[in-house]
Amino acid sequence: MNRQKLAFLLLPLLLTTPVFAGTVYVPYSGDVMLGDQHYRTLIWASNDYPDILGLAEVYFIPSFEDGTVREEGDTGDEVWILPGATRVVGSSVQRGMVEIEASSEVYIQARLVPVNGDPGNGEGVELPVISSDNVVPADTKVQLLGWERRNDGADSYSNFGLVNLGQSNANCLVDIYRNTGEVVISDVLLTFNPLSHNQFDNVLSLLGETEATDWRLGISCDQPTFPYLSIYYPSTGKIAFIEGAASGKSELQRPLTGVSDQFDYISDLPIIGWGGIEVGPFLDSSGVEFHGVPRPVGGFKPIEINGVEYAKGVSWYPLWGHVPYMEFQLDGQYATFNSVVRIDDHFFNHYEWAVVEESTGRWIRLERPGDGFRGAERSNPIRIGAAANYRILGDGELLYQSGEIYAYGEPDVIEIDVRGVNVLRLQLNPDGTEQLNAPHRNGLSRARLVTRCSWHDMISFGDAKVFRAR
Repeated sequence: MNRQKLAFLLLPLLLTTPVFAGTVYVPYSGDVMLGDQHYRTLIWASNDYPDILGLAEVYFIPSFEDGTVREEGDTGDEVWILPGATRVVGSSVQRGMVEIEASSEVYIQARLVPVNGDPGNGEGVELPVISSDNVVPADTKVQLLGWERRNDGADSYSNFGLVNLGQSNANCLVDIYRNTGEVVISDVLLTFNPLSHNQFDNVLSLLGETEATDWRLGISCDQPTFPYLSIYYPSTGKIAFIEGAASGKSELQRPLTGVSDQFDYISDLPIIGWGGIEVGPFLDSSGVEFHGVPRPVGGFKPIEINGVEYAKGVSWYPLWGHVPYMEFQLDGQYATFNSVVRIDDHFFNHYEWAVVEESTGRWIRLERPGDGFRGAERSNPIRIGAAANYRILGDGELLYQSGEIYAYGEPDVIEIDVRGVNVLRLQLNPDGTEQLNAPHRNGLSRARLVTRCSWHDMISFGDAKVFRAR
């Protein structure tokens, strides 16, 4: 029945037909005996249109034959699929390749299943449906891993197959390696007919191998192709189908990757909000001392953390009893926020201190050395004033929560994912309490109990920058 007559008969159904969208290919084993098991290839086509007939033209190409040679106008069998329905297409008992030209909402899957088995129980193996999404481009080397043959009383079949999707001969170079890296064959040239399915059975046996484990086959062709391996295990009736291996060329990215080398310093971005800050905020400096009355001590100085000066960054002096914060506009352009965070050296070093030794509870007076507390004093088990932590938020969502830190010890070196963040907030959390009656600085006067204070001194985010997303 020709297409015009078939379409005429369907007109009373008031259903329209879609235009064709593309072509896919399925390596086809037809009806085949593997050992004593009879297998059959099943191809399912499903129409996802809710109210339009799905149309597919199915054409069979026998193995090793040139699929470009066909009678003029011979496009294969027409298959109509009702809206939302699924049906099996293809019925050849030969080995070869099935060409399916289908409308855009027709979806194809295929499996090789035992005739006497139950496909619904997972028996058999899924076959590839080759399209523009998974075809291997010309001049691209593919690695096929895990090839094997086991002589355990029932020889396993180890097959090599290739589909040439090009409409010219495909010239391919093949390498085979043992799992030890030893070369079995190298740069062997194989030529395949245009648009052809080619499968060579029991290849490892042809190579004289009775036992082979985890072998590797590499192949590169000058036409678009789809190479594969297959293994049949007669003792279990199982089939393994092996496609090209994945590689590190994948464009998928795990968290905190996909970051370019381009960055902007936080201090150069727009500040769109800040609060709870007694003095500051300061950009690229540690600001001035402010205690009781405003008075500069050394003026504006570079940010300094553990003796390292940072030309860029942000600092502020927290207002006790508040939640100090700064907000910056990112506009979703960045991938990571990086910084070195701690109390600025300038303020830690400016005074002589009295502190309590946590292990004994006794007071210790520390005289400030000429070059500041940059040595072993930083690691003493001592507490200077109150502790606190800081948080980093993106569009109001918590991105990072620091541990408890003091005005001594190693700084935090942070790298935080900020992909998609429009507003970045740096926030101190005044959850510490200064010790009651602790001798304080400037003459060691008695300090009152200060509740919900943050740090004694200025917090600095040194070398604070955001790297752009790639």
